[in-house]
Amino acid sequence: MLINTKLTFATAVLAASMSGQNLPKGLTVKDNGPRTYRFTVEYSTANRTGDIVHRQRLTGEYTRGLTEGVVMWKNVTQTEADGASAAYGAEKKRDFMEGFRYRNDLGATLQPDFFKAFPPAAVFERNLVWDTGMMEYFGQDFFGINESGH
Repeated sequence: MLINTKLTFATAVLAASMSGQNLPKGLTVKDNGPRTYRFTVEYSTANRTGDIVHRQRLTGEYTRGLTEGVVMWKNVTQTEADGASAAYGAEKKRDFMEGFRYRNDLGATLQPDFFKAFPPAAVFERNLVWDTGMMEYFGQDFFGINESGH
């Protein structure tokens, strides 16, 4: 099975950079307090011929800018649908992620014990954390927009 992740922001930034548009230079990340974002990721599973056979959507509130570089998840839900166009079913709350806090360090999320409080089958919830970390990395480090201004 193939899994396709839809990350609209990453696609837009990558398209802008590939089209030769200049991205802002000299910006710095300013964490002057908490900011909460609604983060939604859609995963599509395809068969060997490319037909979408299943879709999953995870949505949650991601808060960054907490003290000491901590981030937090709240109100994370998951919903699923079969095929490419069927309506999504009822959202299921992912209670084990409610208030999930960690230092915003992508490398730490790859350590074996990082997700020890998650159920073993919570693969897409792990992906949600990694996808967010990659967005942070891509937006701040890849284009040279980090806290030091470099």
